[in-house]
Amino acid sequence: AGLTGTYDLFIAHLPLMQDLLQLSALGNWRKHCRKSICWIDEVYASNISAYRNWLPALAPFDHVAVGLSGTAAAFEGALGRPCHYVPGAVDAARYSPHPAHPARVIDIYSIGRIWEDVHRAFREYAAARDLLYVYDTFLASDVRVKDHSQHRDMHASMAKRSRCYFVAPAKMDIPSDTGGQIEIGFRYYEATAAGAVLVGQAPDCDAFRTTFDWPDSVIALREDGSDVADVLSGLSEEPERM
Repeated sequence: AGLTGTYDLFIAHLPLMQDLLQLSALGNWRKHCRKSICWIDEVYASNISAYRNWLPALAPFDHVAVGLSGTAAAFEGALGRPCHYVPGAVDAARYSPHPAHPARVIDIYSIGRIWEDVHRAFREYAAARDLLYVYDTFLASDVRVKDHSQHRDMHASMAKRSRCYFVAPAKMDIPSDTGGQIEIGFRYYEATAAGAVLVGQAPDCDAFRTTFDWPDSVIALREDGSDVADVLSGLSEEPERM
């Protein structure tokens, strides 16, 4: 197979380093593309040494970008060439509550990773007040969706109908993967676009402070869940702030 035409720009947008293997299906793509970019979403600085044998596969690219701010400098050192940090994003038009402004019938929404103590506190808070707390009852990483576009539409529909949306730094519960590196997860973009109140923890990194640079971008909760009731009750008493 491979490419047959001539192209001004080739962008390989890959979730993980090991996805570089997929480029072999394009044959000698380099001679068909005037400029090229390899954009890898997730590779942590502490894992770069484990991928040292993969780095030559990036040599044909004119530009290399990563989706984690704390990785760019380390990746640049390993490659011996510039590496760019590209922040995450979300389809804001899909997630925006405008112009319909649906009723926010979900009181608390949480998908993916969560601290178990915070989850328990959310459940207790919602049960005591007859509120709707929507959360995963399965391990999302183990489940295949029927159609990715429908899955995103459903998620957007839920997010724009949520009052509070739980957020936490990327992979906050598996430091063995991150090596302690603090990064912005995609939940921050989704919840913000949907107009929900972000509750949880703000990532302690410059990338977050630059990208989400307004007061109350995240309403802080303790990891042990001890302040969930006080924080959520306080918010409900300040509708203008909400």
